[in-house]
Amino acid sequence: MLTPRFSRSGHSAGASSVAFSPDAQRLAVGSAVADGNVRVYDATTGDLLHTLEGHLERVSCVAFSPDGRRLASASDDRTVKLWETASGQEVLTLRGHIDSVCRVLFSPNGQRLASVGADGTLKVWDATPLDAAGQRHTLTLRGHAGVVYDVKFSPEGLRLASASTDQTVKVWDAATGQEILTFRGHTDKVLCVAFSPDGRHLASGGRDEVVRLWEAATGREVLKFSASKGRIRSLAFSPDDGGRLASCGGLDAVQVWDTTTGLKALPDLCGHLGAVHDVAFSSDGRHLATASLDMSVKVWNAATGEEVCHLKGHTGQVLSVAFSPDGRMLASGHSDQKVKLWDWAAKKEVRTLSDMHTHRVIRVAFSLDGRHLASASWAEVIIWDLQTDEKMRPRGGLAGAIRSVAFSPDGQHLAVASGYKDTGEIAVWDAALWKNKASGGR
Repeated sequence: MLTPRFSRSGHSAGASSVAFSPDAQRLAVGSAVADGNVRVYDATTGDLLHTLEGHLERVSCVAFSPDGRRLASASDDRTVKLWETASGQEVLTLRGHIDSVCRVLFSPNGQRLASVGADGTLKVWDATPLDAAGQRHTLTLRGHAGVVYDVKFSPEGLRLASASTDQTVKVWDAATGQEILTFRGHTDKVLCVAFSPDGRHLASGGRDEVVRLWEAATGREVLKFSASKGRIRSLAFSPDDGGRLASCGGLDAVQVWDTTTGLKALPDLCGHLGAVHDVAFSSDGRHLATASLDMSVKVWNAATGEEVCHLKGHTGQVLSVAFSPDGRMLASGHSDQKVKLWDWAAKKEVRTLSDMHTHRVIRVAFSLDGRHLASASWAEVIIWDLQTDEKMRPRGGLAGAIRSVAFSPDGQHLAVASGYKDTGEIAVWDAALWKNKASGGR
């Protein structure tokens, strides 16, 4: 007669799935209905090691990776979750099924994860271990029904905001990738988004020629600014108190708004001979930089609107601009596949970063410490180490043009927005992908 080594209760609605780790030291059990949790036990003693909370409905299947370091769980809530076995921490949520996920299985080498849904679909996911250098994303955020044009971290780094051609703005949990809110109100494609410095408000703009100001926590629309004409391509809050909001797009001028009254804070900043494609405040809020299709960058006094300097010498349309954290340098990205660095006060080009991008450079962003610069192009992001001149091009998993890049406030993550036709996604990469792992670009 066989007798159990141990017996454990506590699964109030029964256990729907069970799996041993490859070394037989752990046992994972998925709950059938009640709490949607996964419990991990010591397979020898029966001690409860972890309760993995996160699924909203029944857990239909659990599976360990071949090395035992990760655990996958499939649920009726239409998601697959990956967990670190040792810590019990959730590291990834995979969304895409439109019905219950019935089965999940790792490939023999642990590089892929297959899931089968009640919708009759089989999906294969990238399940590369977290410490694999340069070959995977930390998180993939899916939910937009169109190309994602812009993505920004909140000031505290806990949230991400995204703007999409599906006419919505979404706010996500930056740690888990879970969608928190969807803002609706735009009547055409949304092309840009920005958090206020205190994180309380969110601004968005797009092809409907309207800038909308929202409460970031609730999605309630607070103000609406109507541009003179033309789509809104870029937005920037003044970094001091967020009292001013700069916008640009289809015009050769920049508009600066008072975020309290909704009225213009300055006369339009005019002087470019082509449409202004990007706008950025310096970290002290004293200056404003604009990138134009007239192949130049201008720096303005943000208090008076007076033009401070005009940076020429670009050989292509300037599509993006960013101040370094100390405000001394400007980076600009061009249609000629180059990135330039400027000492704007001296009106001098410092260096040109070239021979890497294969398409026009759409966005540039500095890390908070100023050491790294990210530049985005068609299906590629290049991360430049400005101290060592090393560079890295993470590969894989990116569809279409990379419309936006943003470093998290703590410098530990880089968010990348991309899309092609009617699909869009946001990838969040861990700093381990580029810190001390420069690859010379290949």
